[in-house]
Formats: sequence, structure tokens, C-alpha cells
Amino acid sequence: CKNNNLKKAEIVSAGQVNIKEEKIIEEWVENHSFCLGLGELLIISRQQSAKKENTTLFPDLLAVDEQGQLYVIELKKGKSPRDIIAQSLEYASWASKLEDDFLINLSSNYLDEDFEKVFMSKFEVDTFPGFKSKAVLVLVAEDISPRVLEVSEYLRKEHQFEIYPVEMRLYYSGDSYFIESKVIGFDDEVIVSNDSGRWSEDIDATEVAYQAVLEFTKSNPKVVFTVPDIIKIIHKKYPHYKINTLRCKIYANCPNHDSHKHYSGKHDYFVFTGDKGKFQIKSKSVKKSA
Repeated sequence: CKNNNLKKAEIVSAGQVNIKEEKIIEEWVENHSFCLGLGELLIISRQQSAKKENTTLFPDLLAVDEQGQLYVIELKKGKSPRDIIAQSLEYASWASKLEDDFLINLSSNYLDEDFEKVFMSKFEVDTFPGFKSKAVLVLVAEDISPRVLEVSEYLRKEHQFEIYPVEMRLYYSGDSYFIESKVIGFDDEVIVSNDSGRWSEDIDATEVAYQAVLEFTKSNPKVVFTVPDIIKIIHKKYPHYKINTLRCKIYANCPNHDSHKHYSGKHDYFVFTGDKGKFQIKSKSVKKSA
């Protein structure tokens, strides 16, 4: 709309166009990692060659979150091929064995700055916590095939392997291009765990997150919470509940957060305060659940 005047705004149609080269997706994610819908990520490598036995690997992107969790991001144009799972698992296996010193040097070279300084500045923290030992996989394609989605869900639910399929599509209208992305396969996700770590019963992951927020805030809509606040409560009962699962559930059910559009949340539970990483529970949802 012109001059930010919504009264004169016009709705125009945007048609989907095929992404001709994978580097288009790669460059977009490299510069706008939030579009993956997985929270704030710091990209630390692009197409870094990696030696494994007699093979040279080229993972598309490596990233890290505020917890020090390493992400391996693999991107494909068109429909996700069946071998994307095997290829990505190979990358994850390689990445999970990397030493912190190697990753810090790799990141500093890519960023052309001291990695730890960039990390602390981006995530507004005083120290870098170190890299987690197990990498998270993110599979990005224009169309995630049912087979890839099925295998991803199996790995995530039965083997507690963090893997996130993301559909990313390109649209064109007038003289502008638009990217739409959505995390696939989390609408009805459940976690099943007890203190021993063995599967025992089906529990809706969104409900676990919501109840933990109620406990932390004491159902007071004025109390501010963060994802780390809530994961501490959840881990007392469900130690295998993933922090990224929680983050996804918060975003999916927080309509005023920028990442909400990447999910198909069914509830209006939370409010983003406007301060980075800080939320409140919505007063209407508390009254409704009471």
C-alpha cells in the first residue's frame, strides 16, 4: 500500500513459480534464517566441504541456535527426493562428531568475525554455551513428499531424532517475489515418555507446553516467560521433550509472532511481548481453560 495507508491498499494475486535453482532457496535462507520457522538461527557455514572416509560432503548450510544446538540444513528445489533423508543423515553424522574448536574456526572464517562475539551479540547473551553433541536436521523443499514426511516423523517420534521438514514456495506478483514457508508434520504431534525414557502413553505436545506455561505463570497473563523457563518445567516430567518442539508449539499458538505464519496452530494461547524471546499467556485462554 502507498504511504502505509491501509485504506488505499489493494489485494493482488500472486502466482506460484517454480524455483529454477537450489541456490535461490539457499541464498534466501542464508540471509533470512527466521523464515524456516525454527526461531532465531545464526548461519555459520555454506557449502563447506567435508571429508568422510573417501567421500567429500557438501552440506548446504550449517547454523546454530541460542542453546548451541547445531543445525544441518539441506535444500532441494521441486519435490524432495527420497534420498534426501539418507544424504542428510550422513551430514548429521559428520557434523555431530565435530569438535567445538573446529566449528568455532569454521564459523569465524565464514562470518569474517570472531564467532563468539557475533553469537553473543545476536542472541544477547554473555557467554557461548558450547555446541550440542547431536545435530538437528532441517529438510527444505518446495514440496515435501509423503514418503519423506513419513520417514521424518518415524525418526522424530520413535528415535527422538530432531528433524524438521520445511516446505518453501516462491510466488511472483507484479515486479516482486515472495517466499512462503511452513514446517510440515507438526499439527498433531504427540510426545510419549516417562521418567525412564521408555514410551508409555500418548500426550499432546501442545497441551504439555500450555500446562507448563500455566504452571510457570500461575495463570497470570501479566507474567512474562521464555522458552528456557518453560523447558525446565517440562523436563522434570518429560526429559525427552525437545526445546525445538516447545519453540514450535509456542510460535504456532502465538498469532502475533512473526514465525506464527510458518505453522498451522489451532489455538490462540500466547502473546509475543515485542521483546526478543519473551511471551505472556493470553488472558482469554486462561479463562477458557479454568
